[in-house]
Amino acid sequence: GKVEEYPGVDMVQGNTKAIPYFSYVDLESYDFPPCFKTSEEVKNYCYDPSKTYPANACNKLIRLDFIRDNQLYFLRGVIHEDFHWMFQAIKHLKSIVFVKDYTYIYYKVSNSIISETNNEKSSISMGIILYDLGIHIDDSASSRPLLQYLNYLTIWLCRAYIF
Repeated sequence: GKVEEYPGVDMVQGNTKAIPYFSYVDLESYDFPPCFKTSEEVKNYCYDPSKTYPANACNKLIRLDFIRDNQLYFLRGVIHEDFHWMFQAIKHLKSIVFVKDYTYIYYKVSNSIISETNNEKSSISMGIILYDLGIHIDDSASSRPLLQYLNYLTIWLCRAYIF
């Protein structure tokens, strides 16, 4: 597989088939390269608000030492924690390999926590996530892509979950 083809890769991103279909999780809908080989490539693509990258934590194969070394754990008590987790992971990723074969099937269920909008728990969780992400941004040039991503995420989350 891809791990043998790209030894030492930090993450392998599989493709997701959504039922009912929605394009933003399907890697076939986007022009991903076979891999990102440097941290600059990862950040330039994944933090770019004009690009789309699956922020969900599922369907990713990640080295355990990468998770432990970078203390990549989920925030407790919040929903939509994938956004926070992926934002933190991107800061440390040096390489990602993409598998366009479907390796995960996502069934969207009506009336689930994720499908409900204007939900108080969603709004509170998004506030916690945005605050935590915001405290990692400073005035340095290296924070510019993070700021772009945070601005994009704030606008997207506000439209989807708060208003």
